[in-house]
Amino acid sequence: MLVFGYGSLLNRATLPPGARLEEATITGWVRQWRNRCATATGPVCGLTLAPRARSVVEGAVMHFAPEHHNALMAREADYAQMSECEAQLAAGESVIVTVFSSRPELNDWACDALPICLSYVDVVLQGFLQVYGAAGVEHVLDTTEGWHLPLINDRSLPRYPRPVALAPLELDLIDESLRVRRLID
Repeated sequence: MLVFGYGSLLNRATLPPGARLEEATITGWVRQWRNRCATATGPVCGLTLAPRARSVVEGAVMHFAPEHHNALMAREADYAQMSECEAQLAAGESVIVTVFSSRPELNDWACDALPICLSYVDVVLQGFLQVYGAAGVEHVLDTTEGWHLPLINDRSLPRYPRPVALAPLELDLIDESLRVRRLID
């Protein structure tokens, strides 16, 4: 199964063993903090895609083995599965991928009761750092809509169900990128 990842799916630490990923882009979409996700500690705001002419989203095409299909579907339960989306691989080839996007009834912007969690931001930005380097972090921060909405620092007690440990250099780069944009103190 080929899946286009544009958020936490880029982070190898959150993927099943053997999942492969390739740099890719999709055109006609924009990344937004606009998906209500259920967690054991309450709802949080997740990333989604929304249609936007000529907008380009960087991400990766994930190659999942058939035996990981059920786990992937459970992980993405708060999303609707869209298919027939064309992704451009970095090597120039086009492939048809599955994309997960917010279900209409869960398509809510972040708010105080539905915050963006720094533990989730860490997962996303570490993944982009692994795949694209520092430019990937900047791309996510510059092209994702909704950064002006409530963001909580839950690093000490993560609300996101798949938190990651950041290496000191990763933490410094991510925090500085967030500070420059006045998203954290």
